[in-house]
Order: sequence, then structure tokens, then C-alpha cells
Amino acid sequence: MIDATMAWWRERTPREHGLLILLAVIAVPLIAFYGVARPIGHAIERAQLARDADARALADVLLMAGKIRAADRPARNPAPVERLVAGEAERAGFTVTGVTRDGDGALLVIAAVRPQPFFAWLAAMKARRGLFVTRLSARANDDKTLTVSVRLERAR
Repeated sequence: MIDATMAWWRERTPREHGLLILLAVIAVPLIAFYGVARPIGHAIERAQLARDADARALADVLLMAGKIRAADRPARNPAPVERLVAGEAERAGFTVTGVTRDGDGALLVIAAVRPQPFFAWLAAMKARRGLFVTRLSARANDDKTLTVSVRLERAR
């Protein structure tokens, strides 16, 4: 291959030699710049943008964690969770079919309840008593009410 290239070079005139050398002097820096330097610069810029986006996301998470830590937590009621759930449900006017202890939580069953007041009550249970829903099943009854089974647990 080198012999073929040398033979090709020897066949060129001195003027062609000068033009080919000038072409190489111009082409090599352009190829080096656009083929090596620019792609590396773009890769570095993309990495910096990704790092900045990750830093912003981390700052958002830390801000939210601080807000959660600083949020008012409801006072922990020492009563058993099933008694607390049954009392809150009856105080809200629901006819409770059954309440049983289920591990760390309580399983509440109501045979007939209107959806809007029930789900509003569930949402309020987190703020008022520190209870949250871990499992919920609901079936529609014929009279526009629901039969619900919901498991509530204390926030940790």
C-alpha cells in the first residue's frame, strides 16, 4: 500500500504536490475540529445540562422532603386503630357493617354508603387522624350507593 501511494505521489507534478500539501494543511485542522473537538464539546455540554437537571430535581426533592418534615402531623391516638376507625365512621353518620383488626391497620366494611360523603371522609381521615388507605374495594348497589371494604392504617 505504501509503495502504491509513493508511486502515485511520484507521478504528480511539483505544482500538484504543492496543491495537495495545501489541501492537507487546510483539511487536517478542519477534520480535527469538526470530527473531534465539536463532538467532544457537544458531549460535555449535554453532560453538564443533564447534571444541572439532576441537581434541580434533587433540590426539588429536598425541598419537598423539608416541607413534609415540617408539616403538622396529627397527634397519635393511643386507642386501637379499629376502635378509632369505627368511632370516626359512626361519628360521620355511616352505618358500619364490621370493623376488624388487620395487621397494623383496620378493615372497615360498610354495606351501603353514598360515594361523595364517604370519599370526602376518607380524605379527611389522613388530616384529622393520621390514617391512610392501603386497600379499597367498592361495588355499586342498586340504589346509587356503594358497598365498600377499606383498610386503613396509621401513618408512620
